[in-house]
Amino acid sequence: MLAIMHSMMALMWAIVLLIIIIFLFAVIFILGAEDYVRGAEARDDLVWKIRQEFNSMPRVLLTLFAIVTGGLNWSNTEYVLRSISPFHGMLLLLYVSLMLLAMMNIVTGIFVNDAIESAQTDVDLQAQMEVERTSRVMDELKRLFREFDSDASGTITLEEFTEHLAHDGVKTILSVLEIEVADAIAFFEVLDVDSTQELDIDEFVMGCIYLKGAAKMVDMATLMREHKMMMSQSMKQVCKMEDRVVKLAEQLDCVVWILRKEQFSSPLPMSVEVPNHAPYSIETTTMA
Repeated sequence: MLAIMHSMMALMWAIVLLIIIIFLFAVIFILGAEDYVRGAEARDDLVWKIRQEFNSMPRVLLTLFAIVTGGLNWSNTEYVLRSISPFHGMLLLLYVSLMLLAMMNIVTGIFVNDAIESAQTDVDLQAQMEVERTSRVMDELKRLFREFDSDASGTITLEEFTEHLAHDGVKTILSVLEIEVADAIAFFEVLDVDSTQELDIDEFVMGCIYLKGAAKMVDMATLMREHKMMMSQSMKQVCKMEDRVVKLAEQLDCVVWILRKEQFSSPLPMSVEVPNHAPYSIETTTMA
């Protein structure tokens, strides 16, 4: 809304500038037309055309405005002025060129630039208002924290939190602050980011500001917290399993090494097949 108001002010100044320029050219054209009519013959056909298009100042202003806005074919007006004098014909060409090629673009640029600056100012104003609103919310949350902290210990326990949150007045204040609490215990656990079962003033204030909005934000925060806890526990279990697998692999390597050592250090039995006799074993002895 503020941007629109500033843009309207720029538009008003642009209209004033255009009126001044049109008025100056209109005065020159009327003076030239009067001089021609004063010295022309009564039967001159051009006099009738001049009196038709340049009979009054409002008529000339409207004609010049219609020329630059596309409401009138300016070739007829140029013919009349050129018939008065070549100077007035060239002056109309200068007027059209100045208005269409220069002034209109300049005015449009000023108008657009002012609108952009006003919009930026509007954004800055909204940001400032949001900062002030957040500051008021923080002050109110700090007051609630001091109210919740019954023993003035600087922290809020779960019992203190649920006890005060059961009051309708506290729920109304939180609702006005756009903080919806469906489950007091779940809300407390979400605010308790360090899992100490106690809330300090920073956890309470910043957590409530983060959870401003519908109750589903609390549910999402609860799910995120549980997900983080599950991921942490899973990573701990994975680390434990990796340690156990490494230890088992080391033990297995030791067992394999011992078995291989015993296999190569013990005597090897050898079976010999003797014709018409039962097989018997000959043990090889190691040389001393």
